[in-house]
Amino acid sequence: CVSAALTPENAVQELERVIDVALRERRPAYITIPYDYGRMPVIGKPVKGLPLADVTSAHSDQVELEGAMNAILAALAAARRPVILTAFTLARYGATREAAALVKASGIPFAATSMDKGVLPESHPLYAGQYAGERSTGDARRLVEEADLVLDLGGVILHDTDTGLSARLNAAKIVTIGPSHVALGAEIDLGGPGPKTFSPVAMKDVLARLTRESPRFAKHDFKRPPGYDKKVAAEDPISYQSLCGVLQAFLASGDILVSGCGNAMFMLPRLLLPEGVQYFGQYLWASIGWGTPAAFGAAVAAPDRKVILVEGDGSHQISANEVGTVARHTVAPIMLILANDIYGVEEYILGNDDVDRVRGYDKLPAWQYSKIPAAMGCSDWFTPVVRTNGELQAALQRARDETHPSYIEVRLERSMIAPMSGRDFQRVYQTSEPSSEVWRPVAAG
Repeated sequence: CVSAALTPENAVQELERVIDVALRERRPAYITIPYDYGRMPVIGKPVKGLPLADVTSAHSDQVELEGAMNAILAALAAARRPVILTAFTLARYGATREAAALVKASGIPFAATSMDKGVLPESHPLYAGQYAGERSTGDARRLVEEADLVLDLGGVILHDTDTGLSARLNAAKIVTIGPSHVALGAEIDLGGPGPKTFSPVAMKDVLARLTRESPRFAKHDFKRPPGYDKKVAAEDPISYQSLCGVLQAFLASGDILVSGCGNAMFMLPRLLLPEGVQYFGQYLWASIGWGTPAAFGAAVAAPDRKVILVEGDGSHQISANEVGTVARHTVAPIMLILANDIYGVEEYILGNDDVDRVRGYDKLPAWQYSKIPAAMGCSDWFTPVVRTNGELQAALQRARDETHPSYIEVRLERSMIAPMSGRDFQRVYQTSEPSSEVWRPVAAG
């Protein structure tokens, strides 16, 4: 969100500017320091700052806040079937408690996209499921797309990977409560020709007011998402479905689940997370290789919590060098490497669901993953190879108690390349060629 190149002359001012913007926007900052400046004295008087807990991200203009509240409350008063969508920014801006209070006070059911999974507890009775167009769980799609008002808490990024190109949302019925603004859809009557956007308006201020002033919606008829079946046959080979069933039974409050960018990002969102489990997946860019360093970062940021990574071998080979970096820190993540020796998700992008037709460039070098930590100097790690559901269950139970990292090579059956239907990928990644009838040239004149 912000960058600076430091010199002895500008270091004081530029550092204050960069820190201020990074804290306000809750996004990374980038600072460069020329090598020959590193030991030079800073010119100027350092600024005495505030403790991090005292730094606020946004302030509301009272006139704008009142206008936003009047508009939202008018929209709620006219609504009969409202629904809430929660965005990852609620956690980033420390507003999950306020959002949960609003759900409780208003009685409005909520759903989340894959990228926003687990922001509010999925054990909540008003959680309707994952909203992902045709890939939605429970009754989430019906509730969201048939709602006469959608409260977007935090600013959901509705993009292809999250919605599968099959979302049917009416933008005119959406009220977005962003980190520092409120925006209303075109069909929402503001009682006059006034603005549709209010700013600056702090998200926490709006959520707190709505919790006190929102009408109560009492009756809801929807099916909660079932999650994966926890019952798996211990002697059977591990499949994508059974892997998720084992994880469904294994996850516990306080865990952090990190999804790699590949097959995992399509199957893990259907898990029903226990309360207190956080979920991270990079759905916006879907850059393979993201999972391993992200899990490492989460483990460093929360050393008292168990971080569980689920990543395919193709994605893992992009950034496996971070395994050696993990050894430099006193953290103990559980890393599940799903090994089938192919870029499975890339094959499905190409429309292939037949393992016998894998293209040569999507076949991976057959790494012996369980030996990689030792080769990188990671001693005392737990590094089993598992092939059956029972072996996976036993390995995970031991890994939870390990004080050193666990690096589990999960050998998958290659009977199918990805854990979703061909229809999903047809919609997400491919387009039909236009027929000659549609594109027939029109004769001149």
